Amino acid sequence: CGGNLGGAHLRLSGKHHFSAENEEVVLAYNVRSSTIRLSKRKTGVYRMDQNALEKLGIDFENGIGRFAGSEALYGKYLLRFLEDGHYRAGVCAMQQNEYAAMFDAMHALKSVSGTLGMTELFDCCAAVTTAIRAGKTGGIEELMAQAGEVHDRLYAGLSALRAAGGLGE
Repeated sequence: CGGNLGGAHLRLSGKHHFSAENEEVVLAYNVRSSTIRLSKRKTGVYRMDQNALEKLGIDFENGIGRFAGSEALYGKYLLRFLEDGHYRAGVCAMQQNEYAAMFDAMHALKSVSGTLGMTELFDCCAAVTTAIRAGKTGGIEELMAQAGEVHDRLYAGLSALRAAGGLGE
């Protein structure tokens, strides 16, 4: 079974990418299951300020690598960081001495920051979760303060980049 579509040889199943003026069209098909899927997305519209992100301490190459090199997708999730409430939830839980809830919030923030290439925040969150897991909550306020400083710096920097169009919106 084979065919020809725009010069691309078709097999029993697979994907073909076609690009034209800021758009990519993907044709995915499977002859055996009689399925064809056509998707279209914008490309080349996102221009992130890599230098500004790196000045904030964000490992751009690591972060974008986790999003298959897609600036659009990476930018989308960097913007979602601005809506993330895990740090505030962790502070709230700390104030109420609810260490299980604090652990959950900071562990989630550790995951988010690691995925986005925010290594310093990741390390701060890891220190908090490690201390809670070990039952060493005596100096937890200091660890949270360190995490808060890094979180606030990233939040302010990403907000400024967003306003300046440096996140590729």
